[in-house]
This record gives sequence, structure tokens and C-alpha cells, in this order.
Amino acid sequence: MIQICKMNEKVWNYLEGKGLISSVRSGNDLYAMADDRAQVEVVLECNDHGGNKLINVGMNLLWPSMFHHHPAHEEVFLLSGRDTKPLYIAFAFDGLADFVKKRDRRELKESDFMIVEMVYDHPGFSCFAINPGVLHGEFTCPGEKANPVLIVTEPSDMATDLVDISGIKDMFINAVKRTQEAV
Repeated sequence: MIQICKMNEKVWNYLEGKGLISSVRSGNDLYAMADDRAQVEVVLECNDHGGNKLINVGMNLLWPSMFHHHPAHEEVFLLSGRDTKPLYIAFAFDGLADFVKKRDRRELKESDFMIVEMVYDHPGFSCFAINPGVLHGEFTCPGEKANPVLIVTEPSDMATDLVDISGIKDMFINAVKRTQEAV
């Protein structure tokens, strides 16, 4: 089964090291500036796909029915004062061509994925960018709590390519069930 990892420093570093996400945290230089100085730090900028948009995405899927990827960064902000169901983001380790080849041959395994239970309102782990070309999908679990919502900025004209993963639906559902049973 795919293991679900709670977001922490080790998981963060792993995702960054694999090139799946980029930090949008302010660099230390901004915290140590001399007196009477202001500075702007451009974290990510992309003009290749038009203007930028900010969207709120409510999530109530019990598995990521489609994986998606984009040609540019997708910035994610997990800010909420509400008690919600967990938000899971599943990342595929392969790029699109290898992923589709494995999917079509029915060779996708749990080791091809990582599922992260995201953390809201954390100064270090709640703001990040999913890197261009990374296949990913968001989902949650059943429950009475409010649905998780993520805030996303991305270029207005950016294409979103969808990849059907319905053939491996049970991998994700079983991972969440196992995690809930362990609680």
C-alpha cells in the first residue's frame, strides 16, 4: 500500500530534493536587512502563460480521480482557521511519458507515489509551489468536518493536462483507510 506521510521537515526536504515542490518561504536575507532598507524578493515569476490568477479549490474527492500537471509552477497556500477533514496530495515520482507508459502497461506500483497529509497554518510547510511537470492530485477522506480548501495561484492562461488514474483508484482509497484505522 502507498504510505501516507504527515508533512514535516523530513518529508518537506524529500519532496524538495526530488524536485516535486519549491519553497515560497522568504529567504533569511529579508529577516536580516540593515536599518532603513526595504527589499522585494521575487519567489517565482512566469510570464510565458499570461497573467496570474488566484483560486480557492474546495476538495471533497475521496481519491485523486485525475492526476494533473502544468507547464509552470502552481503556488499553494494552506491557510484556514477551520477544523477540516485532511487534505492529501498524491505525487507521482515519474514524469508524464514514463507514468503513462507504466499506467498503460498496468505496471504502476505503490512505490511510484507518495501521499502527503498536508498541514494548514504552519509557517514552514503551508506555502509551497508544485514544480512544472509534476503529476499530482488532491483528495480527502469521508467525514462530517468541513471540506479542506486550498488557495492556489497560477498563470491565467496555463493549460492543465489531466491523466486518468481510475485503474489504480484502490491504491489511494486503501492508503487513507489504513491511515484512519491506525488513529
